[in-house]
Amino acid sequence: MGVFTREQLREIKEEINEEIRKNIEKSLLEILDSEAFINKLMLKVNDTLEKKLDKKLNKIQQRSDDKIKILEEKIDSMEQYSRRNNIRIFGLAENSGKPLIEDINNVLGSIEIGTRNIVECYRIGKINVKKPRAVFVKLQNYEDKIELIKNRKKLKGTNCHIKEDLTKKKMEILTAASEKFGFKNVWSLNGKIFTMLENKKTELKSLDFINQ
Repeated sequence: MGVFTREQLREIKEEINEEIRKNIEKSLLEILDSEAFINKLMLKVNDTLEKKLDKKLNKIQQRSDDKIKILEEKIDSMEQYSRRNNIRIFGLAENSGKPLIEDINNVLGSIEIGTRNIVECYRIGKINVKKPRAVFVKLQNYEDKIELIKNRKKLKGTNCHIKEDLTKKKMEILTAASEKFGFKNVWSLNGKIFTMLENKKTELKSLDFINQ
């Protein structure tokens, strides 16, 4: 057998490479034309797109939730501010035969806030034979309201007690906190709910904090 020249070796190499290339192309085309491969590829593409879309939607949802939460807090703060001159009296007996304003004056007399400071008052809620309905009182100014709240302990020993007129959200926090920490350990002032935690006055801003 003779020795191949360099040119012959180059031609043989090119033929082999060409044959390999054709075989690879043929195999690749067969794979690409395969229904199973196409389905697998589509599933992979769809899965990737779904994950990216879910991630994007989650980010959008989180931003929306955050904005809604901030807006709800602002609305609640505005509503609470509109109630800043209001109180609610609980335990004031009904059917005394006297005008409601006189009954209120008798209760508030011990705290030296007279009827001249009351803008409006009325019973709230449905009639209940087991207990008197609460009384809503709107005071003339914020200072009178704070004076009442600070001195409400003077009503101890009577059937009456005074609370701030809280929003629904604030009332839910107050109720949940009272159940967890005890009625005597929870109070409200200026529309904010407080309790003592580790001998430190702590504001309770949400139900999430209480439910930890």
